[in-house]
Amino acid sequence: MTELLDMSLVKHTVLDKRSINVWLCAMLTDTKEVKKRAVTFIKLLSRLTLHDLASTSQCPDRYSEKEIERFTMLREDTFNAVYVMPGIVPAVLELGGQMIENVSTTRVMRYITDRTIRKESVFFVLIGDFFYSIFLLMGYRLNVEFVLNYQSVDGPEHYREYNYISTSTYGIACYFLFKEAMTLLSLYLTSKKLAKRYCSSVFNIIDVASVAMLLGTKSALTSDPSLQDNEGYAASLTIILLWLKLMGAFKILNGAFALFLYAVHEVIKEVKWFLLFLVAVTLMFSDAARTVVA
Repeated sequence: MTELLDMSLVKHTVLDKRSINVWLCAMLTDTKEVKKRAVTFIKLLSRLTLHDLASTSQCPDRYSEKEIERFTMLREDTFNAVYVMPGIVPAVLELGGQMIENVSTTRVMRYITDRTIRKESVFFVLIGDFFYSIFLLMGYRLNVEFVLNYQSVDGPEHYREYNYISTSTYGIACYFLFKEAMTLLSLYLTSKKLAKRYCSSVFNIIDVASVAMLLGTKSALTSDPSLQDNEGYAASLTIILLWLKLMGAFKILNGAFALFLYAVHEVIKEVKWFLLFLVAVTLMFSDAARTVVA
């Protein structure tokens, strides 16, 4: 297989936009072995350089400016053919596991991601969600401060007749819930596997939990603004979830931060049993110390 992929004829064929067709999506959604072949094709296309195509040529101008420009145009056209092919993104998302990690770092998928994010409508939605997350955190935090100082989520008496912050916070929270529901529905209609994977994503769980906690605790704080019973703990947990939601919104806009969060997630997965042991030991000594003090 390696010898075949190293052939000059195969490399020239891969870089031809006419080689991109629905077969790629079909292979990406086939059996595990067939998926590996499709991933190999995408990785080969991503790492091809002018040297790979011209190394066997004897032409003295094979590395000239004209040839470099021609190669760049060919690669751009081929990448664009993958980008405009219907169903390529759902097919890649359905890979899962190690394969989707291998594909997501290739030059082709970065090209598709960049082209998608650069669309004005998509960029506007991403920026809007980021600032909505900021306002959601600030609005809820202000409601909690009002409860602590004025025993009301709407603040002093001369603020209460307007309810600007509470109304806006409720509206943004409902928007996020509606968006999550529509996203899940669209994924379910595309593939049940994608919908299941979306529901099991950590940041998606945090997004839904933070908004649900916000709506629930705001109602509790409204009915009992003295922060008695468990409302204070619930408000603290909600603030933590809203901060995590804000991080999730920012990682979509910043690739370096997204890579950092992914690295942290992978490290935590590898040391989860050590963390569990550490928590157990901490609780053990805390319990023992409390018994001694009591």
